[in-house]
Amino acid sequence: MKRCVKVFLTVLLFTLTLTFCSCQTQKPGDDESESLTVSSVSQGNTLVNVEPQEHTSHSFATYDELYRILTGRNTGLSDTLSSESVNYGTVYTATLSSMTTGSIQVVAPQVNGKPVDLRNQEGYANITLMTNELYNLPWIWYHCRVNGYDLSVRVAYPEVLNNVQVNSANTCREVLAVIAPDAPSPDNYQQYSAYQNIYERELTIAGGERVTAMVSELKDSDQVYVQFYQDGMLVVLYADADLFTDSFWMSFCVADYQE
Repeated sequence: MKRCVKVFLTVLLFTLTLTFCSCQTQKPGDDESESLTVSSVSQGNTLVNVEPQEHTSHSFATYDELYRILTGRNTGLSDTLSSESVNYGTVYTATLSSMTTGSIQVVAPQVNGKPVDLRNQEGYANITLMTNELYNLPWIWYHCRVNGYDLSVRVAYPEVLNNVQVNSANTCREVLAVIAPDAPSPDNYQQYSAYQNIYERELTIAGGERVTAMVSELKDSDQVYVQFYQDGMLVVLYADADLFTDSFWMSFCVADYQE
């Protein structure tokens, strides 16, 4: 009997720590590593980012389309997203509502003050809204091209959890300690077979702003993840390590999008 209980608890724990994406007809990503899919339950004061029973994705062709729909300016599609949001968890509903009211902003990755070119690859989405993904948060994925490299930029808004510890955090690592304490980090990456190294690094991004990033180097891959926390947003970049030069970072930022 004790052995059965142990097996049941092990399976239950494993189930709770994985996030799976449900994709529409357009593929949201390409050959990106699946190594950043571990997530766990938040300890937020108001909202708890547990995995909802259902999740899906929505594709967008342009920044304008994303902005108009998420801010409620395209009433037909905006109303559809809003009415369907109850199926995908309270965190997604709160995120969508906050974008409509303007309490959080729709953003775009920028290089040299202009939105980054989208990849425009046939059969793939340029921008994807995931109702539930990494760390059991909704994410917007921007699939871009910069200096001849594919670049994925992902943005989530953990501030909607209304968690005092999250709101007072200064770094990505501090946020993850609250919402996903078992996620890969400099302290535990050896437990995960996908990682060669995870470490923190100070970056200077556009405008001279300094951020503390968490860099995840993968085994048998030239691709790296770079995560940082800025203005209530978690930002994750994924690309070939050669793209991430000091000059790139000094030109890069995530900023409010304006039509």
